[in-house]
Formats: sequence, C-alpha cells, structure tokens
Amino acid sequence: MPKTREEYVALGDTLSSPAVIEQLSYSIMVAERDATLLASHGWSAEHTNQIKRIRTDLDSSYLAYQAKFGVHIARSRTAGDDIDTGKRWRLRAVAIGRNVLEGDAAAELSRYGTAAGRDAAALGAQIAGVLSVATKNETTFRGAGADDGFFAEGRRLVAALELAAAHVRNRPKDLPAEHDRIDELDGRAHELLVKLNRSGRASHLSAGDRARMTEYNLDVLHRRPIRARAAISTVAPAAATV
Repeated sequence: MPKTREEYVALGDTLSSPAVIEQLSYSIMVAERDATLLASHGWSAEHTNQIKRIRTDLDSSYLAYQAKFGVHIARSRTAGDDIDTGKRWRLRAVAIGRNVLEGDAAAELSRYGTAAGRDAAALGAQIAGVLSVATKNETTFRGAGADDGFFAEGRRLVAALELAAAHVRNRPKDLPAEHDRIDELDGRAHELLVKLNRSGRASHLSAGDRARMTEYNLDVLHRRPIRARAAISTVAPAAATV
C-alpha cells in the first residue's frame, strides 16, 4: 500500500537532509554504473532518474529554506539516531539469542525479528520483546557476550523509542510548509534508496560479486562507520557477470 504524504513527512522527520543528499549522490553513482545489471533486478533507468530529480529538488529546497528560515533541523533527529542504534542493538541481541537459545525461548525470540523500517513504535516494541527474552535468560546471554551495558542500553532504547513514537503522534501542525516539503522529500528519498539497495544487492549476489554487493548500503545516511574497502570502481560490471 502506498504511503501517504503524512507518512513520508514523518519518516523524513527522522533524517538529516544533508546526509540524505550525500547518500543520494553516492547511490546515484553506483546506480548509473550498474544500470544494465539493475534493469534485470527491478530497478529501471526511470527509477534512477527519479532519485536524481529528488536530489535536485531536495538540494534546492534545503538551500531556499536556509535562506528564509535558517538551518533546517529534523525535529526527530535524536529519534533517528535512536532508531539506528536500536537496530544495531537488536542485531546483536538476536545474534546472541539465536546462537544460544533453544525451545520456547528461541521461538519467543523469533517473534521479534521482523523488519520495522523507521517506525519508532514498532522497533521499540520489538526491542522490548527481545530485551524481555534476554532478561529471562540473562545468565545464558551473559555467557555469550552480553554485559551490563547491553542490558542498560536495551532499557534506554525502549524508553527513548516510546518517546520518539509520542513525538510522531504529536508533531506540531504549524511548521512552515517548506519544512514539511523537505521532510517529505527526505522520506521519499529513503524509500527509493531502500529499493535501490535491494535490487543492487540482489543483482551482485546473484553474480557472485560480494564486494560490489556491499557497495549498496546506507552508511552515509545513517552515519555508520565507513566500511574498510577499496575505492568504489566506476567501471560497469562485465557482461559475463550478469
């Protein structure tokens, strides 16, 4: 089901526009390089044109906003950081649990591994569930690498994401139209970037090229540590790898 404009605005409200613009520039580069391969995996040339138009629109809208109102700040920027941290915490927790739990405990853990996107309420509920499983099996989790910081961070994230969800529900209605427009563009860009990465990773994994598969990521957008890797090649994949 297509998102509403309000849903795009709420999603974009958790993102930094300069980071979105930088991520778009990177992702457009790999999309243009791999155009032929991507076309057979669900990402067309028109999709690339679409994200190029969004980048141009977002860049000009952001500069115009700064000239008129000052620096545009994602009102949920802290919430966005907590969403990113929460996903990493859940990844660690689920990895520990899947390796050490059996029976009912393993089955309970599996209920909290579905994708939550950037929905603070959904992710917070999942983390609360995973934390509950970890707490009930604390000795086992500690034996597999969980420490005091792990449990404390889990509790903090549950509370922080609950507050973030409340912020989304109570977002001010009197923000400038230009502010909502930027947030909407950020949200639409994020949706397209996720789709591009899905196609890019599938296309290179199918061709057995794991190095290029990892080039499809959102590291810039979410300010993740840059992966140790060689400079991105601008040479298109050979036809034989398609």
